[in-house]
Amino acid sequence: MSATLLTGFRPDVAVREQPDGTLSISLSSQTVLIRSVPNGLARAIRCLATTGASQADLEKLVLAHDGIAGMSLWYYWHRQFLQLNFICYPLEVDRVRIATVLSTTPELLTAFPAIRPTDACQLSRFASLRLDPELSCLRLETPLSPFALLLHDPSAVTLIGALSTSKTVEELAAVLPEHRAVIEPLLARLLFARLAVTIDETGATAETSHPTLPYWEFHDLLFHSQSRIGRSSGAFGGTYRFGKHDPPAPVVKPNMSEEIYPLYRPDLSQLIEQDASFSAVLSARRSKRAFDDEHPLTGQQVGEFLYRVARIQELLPASPSHRELELSKRPYPAGGALYELDIYVAILHSFDLPPGLYQYNPLQHELCKLFESTAELQSMVHTCRRAALPDQEAPGQTQALLLITSRFPRLSWKYESIAYATTLKNTGALYQTMYLAAAAMGLAGTAVGSGDADLFARLSGIDYYEETLVGEFLLGTAKATP
Repeated sequence: MSATLLTGFRPDVAVREQPDGTLSISLSSQTVLIRSVPNGLARAIRCLATTGASQADLEKLVLAHDGIAGMSLWYYWHRQFLQLNFICYPLEVDRVRIATVLSTTPELLTAFPAIRPTDACQLSRFASLRLDPELSCLRLETPLSPFALLLHDPSAVTLIGALSTSKTVEELAAVLPEHRAVIEPLLARLLFARLAVTIDETGATAETSHPTLPYWEFHDLLFHSQSRIGRSSGAFGGTYRFGKHDPPAPVVKPNMSEEIYPLYRPDLSQLIEQDASFSAVLSARRSKRAFDDEHPLTGQQVGEFLYRVARIQELLPASPSHRELELSKRPYPAGGALYELDIYVAILHSFDLPPGLYQYNPLQHELCKLFESTAELQSMVHTCRRAALPDQEAPGQTQALLLITSRFPRLSWKYESIAYATTLKNTGALYQTMYLAAAAMGLAGTAVGSGDADLFARLSGIDYYEETLVGEFLLGTAKATP
């Protein structure tokens, strides 16, 4: 049996030799070119790209062919490979590749922890197993560390399954005798990458005894770690990964029906002159949930509110610098000026707008009626009202619910790893703009903490994955306080 610590290139790193002898080494959009490659360095790079080798053997290979003078060049390029996350650490037992440790840290791994036969171990509650379609293997990862484990051999998958409950090395060997040679080296890698935990005699682990980690749910920490630099395992930022395959979604979604309600357009210069100061509006901003039944929202108030909050101020034509994306300017900020958010208005109680669900067109500043009020629409509004008022029932009927959706493909057409995080940040910016507009107009309004995206998809007929509900805002006239 052999479980030497090997170093190699990730499976998705491509090494190509150009006609002039230059070596091209690439991963995703990152490429390095090495010209005038010495023989020993070239051999070491080919070894990294194929079988992998121990760090000592790679150094011996370079030294044997390039001498002492070639070692500094080897160390330089090896450091570059680490910085670019080209390096991985395959595990081979009896010449069979069992698993591979991937790393997003530039530090070189030199050893894994020693495991005692009596150590009790179990999978971390933060570990997740999924298919990696690009590498065509299973991938075990965790938001707790910058490491992931690729599983190549059925023995690795079997061991992972056995660790769903606490077991010692001895117990694992007893239930998996045919995989005895794999257990110790694979378990060492699982513990190193924080994919598994050891359990002490009291039943505690490093996770359960951590002062703050128990407050994190699995999906929250995974989302946080994968949308921030440091532990993200994939390409990051504005990569335009769909640019070669599909055209981007349009800056304005077409109207979904022909029943149009043009909206009131206030005189902006008058608003600037008559509105309270920004400091006064900011100080007056509150979540107000009590609505005035006797004087419900008018169509003019809805029009002024949406004009202040979400109208398109300017269309920015597509250009090569933006990869032919149409952009726009609106009152609230949005990542990349993409403005993937759309607004739908559910009218329940209005002075002059018929009840129903409407689509807002920010370019034409008009409402497009989708359907009359239904029991399901009222149920969705009631759910949001209960979420906004969990402990008490405020006086007054619900007048309007603004439903904020994200046309997610428009955002992910440009952004990778951060698209959903960006849409939530954009929603927060839109919320604050709504709050300030409501305060300036003397209206009552409050953001809602949760809503039913599945129910909205059924009601609207919009595909859940093409455009999904991400935010809600209750709006109405304010009930006078005694």
